[in-house]
Amino acid sequence: MKSVKHRTVAVVLFDVALLALGVMHLPSVLHRPTVPFTVSSDSGGVHVDLTSQIHPGGGLRANDRLTAWRDQSVTIPEAVEFLADFEVVGDGVPVTYVRDGLEARTTVTLVPFYSTPRFVVIMFFVGLLTWVVAVVVAWSAGPGLPARVLHWTVMVMSVTLMLNYGAMTS
Repeated sequence: MKSVKHRTVAVVLFDVALLALGVMHLPSVLHRPTVPFTVSSDSGGVHVDLTSQIHPGGGLRANDRLTAWRDQSVTIPEAVEFLADFEVVGDGVPVTYVRDGLEARTTVTLVPFYSTPRFVVIMFFVGLLTWVVAVVVAWSAGPGLPARVLHWTVMVMSVTLMLNYGAMTS
């Protein structure tokens, strides 16, 4: 019985370390960058759809076709979000685009992905709630396999909720 309690305490301490990691990561979500316009895909490549009036997209207009981001080819809309994750909010990123058959370059200033901290607060509370459920399962349940599987499944969900939405770099 004593080794089961020691194992449970060790698991809960590890869970506390995971919670600390998640809490430390949450502020990076506020600093996740994105472009001040939306993009879509069609057979001709990646096109600018809408530009923000508050943060103009470096002179880009609707229907401009993005071809490169810092001299890296952009072939799908998801690449824009992925490449923005490696930047910092406020950075100017050189992009190449085609308008009316002519290729041009401009600099796009990146803006925050989330305009308010509301998303971070919600993700923190949902992650904390699932973390509490996982700890209660680990502490209350017996040493059987079903309890351990449930605990680690809920803990993985909690950690994923708190770690998944931030920028790739800080």
